[in-house]
Amino acid sequence: MAERIFPLLSRPVTVFQPHVVSKQRGCNPPAAGMTEWKLDIDEEESGLEGDLQRQPNHGSELAVLVNIAADVQPEIDQMHNDLPDFNGVLRLTPEDGPDVELSPAQAAHAADVFRTKVRDAVKELPKTSTIHLFIAGPIGLAFLFGRKSNTLRPIQTYLYSKDEGRYYPAGRLQDQPLSDGSDTASEDQ
Repeated sequence: MAERIFPLLSRPVTVFQPHVVSKQRGCNPPAAGMTEWKLDIDEEESGLEGDLQRQPNHGSELAVLVNIAADVQPEIDQMHNDLPDFNGVLRLTPEDGPDVELSPAQAAHAADVFRTKVRDAVKELPKTSTIHLFIAGPIGLAFLFGRKSNTLRPIQTYLYSKDEGRYYPAGRLQDQPLSDGSDTASEDQ
């Protein structure tokens, strides 16, 4: 039942800007038998590991490939000519390889690993201006990554078109303060 409601995506999904959603706005409780995906739970080891391949003398863009449900590299290779030159490629893959399912507690841990590994990569590649994020994993994980990414460089997300077998640029996330300086979204947003 849960898989029909929130299936594992076989290709990347986009993430959102967490500061636009009001902190006062609640979400419906999960359906019977489903567990909420959130950050404030006891984490469980996800096995997510990071591997950064530096590409000296290339551009100022960092590619982050998150391979939970599948390996995104074949699709990236197909659209190589449509992507910028990357100064590095950070692969985040579970130690058991792609095609794994994460529990909510493991996803919370994976979100921490994501933030830490991306920050470390940006420290190693200080000229990085934009992070290009490709995720093959559960949509809930994308939201958790979004919650952890508000202090990183701008992030260009991509959406995979199954019908066309390629990625298209989706949302671009960047840290922008709310217009009134508060920590909640206004009615206009």
